[in-house]
Amino acid sequence: MAHATEHPPAERQRATSSWRTIAWTLLLDVALPFGSYLVLLVWFGVPEAAALAAAGGVAFLRAVVIWVRERQIGALSILLVVRFFLGVLAALITGDARFVLAKDSVVTAVVGLSVLASLVLARPAIFYIRRSLSPRKHAFDRQWREAAGFRRLNRRMTWVWGLGLLGESTLRIAVIYLLPIGVAAFLSQAMAALAIVVLVAWTQWRGRRSPVDPEE
Repeated sequence: MAHATEHPPAERQRATSSWRTIAWTLLLDVALPFGSYLVLLVWFGVPEAAALAAAGGVAFLRAVVIWVRERQIGALSILLVVRFFLGVLAALITGDARFVLAKDSVVTAVVGLSVLASLVLARPAIFYIRRSLSPRKHAFDRQWREAAGFRRLNRRMTWVWGLGLLGESTLRIAVIYLLPIGVAAFLSQAMAALAIVVLVAWTQWRGRRSPVDPEE
């Protein structure tokens, strides 16, 4: 008699944690900024460009909270702060709501190009990012020295991240300039968050499938 396949408790816990992370990401990076934009625009009559720049302050506040709680600033927090201040400058200088949205895509494209450029270095960007997030840092260093498959895996991940960020940036700019500004404001945030969620999920899945990965 066939029995239904049961997932180990660790697998179920990991899946639940992943879905919880996705839900929080969509809430904090999509729903909250877009809701702030609508409130400022509709209830307070703030101009579109200024409302979009101010809505970006949600990400800035997140970076501040992380710093207060952990007393450290990571690469992501720095990126959020830079994006916020660039949005404020774009709103003040141009007053163009679409340009305020597009500046995030430009930042994403620069990050994507930087990730690809790291492939010429001794160790690519994704290796350092994964290592910084892992409790097994020494295992990452050892595998890099000893396992050619692990080195190929991280370089392949770096290619996927770089090209993924560039692709998302290109599509987002098209959405920003082809659709009504209200729709573009929502979709641009959703696309950015979804791209990161998909890339992170793929990276975790690919790492777990590899026998040479320390996170396996």
